Amino acid sequence: LGNVNGPGLARMHPDKAYASVSALLAERASDRAFVLASSHADIPFDTSPETLLAVRKAVMDAGEVA
Repeated sequence: LGNVNGPGLARMHPDKAYASVSALLAERASDRAFVLASSHADIPFDTSPETLLAVRKAVMDAGEVA
């Protein structure tokens, strides 16, 4: 299970979120059982849409697991 710091996303710049998620996905690229998820119960309501979209973009840019 992935280790995205959900509560930390509210304070994270979109570029940092993209880089963090991209690095995590690259590290686990060969693990077909890997699931990207928040390491906490929730993502704060005040997390900017731009940051959430950066996380989505990192996932989309990573593509499918080989």
